[in-house]
Amino acid sequence: YAGAVNPTEIEELPNFRDTYAGKPYRHIIHRDLKQSGKNRWRGDWSAWQGILARCYEQILQLDDAIKDVVETLKALGLHDNTIIIFCADHGDSVASRGGLWDKASTFTEEVGRVPLFVHYPAKIRQGFVSDQPVSNMDVTATILDAAGVGVPDHFDSRSLLDFADGDAAWPEALVCEHNGHDCEILQRIVIKGGWKYTAALFDGDELYDLDNDPNELTNLVDDEQSLERKRELQETLVRHMDTNDSNGESAKLLHRLRLETNGDAVS
Repeated sequence: YAGAVNPTEIEELPNFRDTYAGKPYRHIIHRDLKQSGKNRWRGDWSAWQGILARCYEQILQLDDAIKDVVETLKALGLHDNTIIIFCADHGDSVASRGGLWDKASTFTEEVGRVPLFVHYPAKIRQGFVSDQPVSNMDVTATILDAAGVGVPDHFDSRSLLDFADGDAAWPEALVCEHNGHDCEILQRIVIKGGWKYTAALFDGDELYDLDNDPNELTNLVDDEQSLERKRELQETLVRHMDTNDSNGESAKLLHRLRLETNGDAVS
């Protein structure tokens, strides 16, 4: 597969020259302190074109491997009675924001947004697509559902089969957790209505209008015109953390969010 992708044809990523203006300090930590040695090509897009070409070629190899599995299932007559789920545990920041690697200490879209495909003809019609935010934790309930096993009520997981069939009410908001990588920075993230809010313990928060700023270049957390949206997402996060995530270090972040949503100043 080496050589299958022409590096010079890979266009520069829209956020490659992100200045980090208005971004919390954890972005700078990850870029300047944690990855300085690896990022000796920072700012040189031609070098990152070569790196991305290798990544894309590996993806081509993976695609062909999956094709082999699918074709074998068809040859055995098992394809239509097999659930196939393609997902990942996380994304990668490779070549983004000036040239990064790995999972990063931040919950950028490159890190948190991953592919999710489900093949199961018995419940999911071909060509069904949704932009509703779901979680890779939903894979657990999906497999249990397909196997005819009940999903325990305490699971943070919902069956995508019911969702695709239109039988299940789906929450409007998706809450994610990120505790940093290389440096421990507790973050809680809520995605709702095309917006994303990230609350961080002992570091700055973030607010992005993903519909209009999918590359997260403008942090609107201090924008007066976005205050109502920020409060809505903060309140959603408080309700979730009250029930699911109110112990240990999370309790400190929850306390701060309660103060802010009640309109009190934090001393």
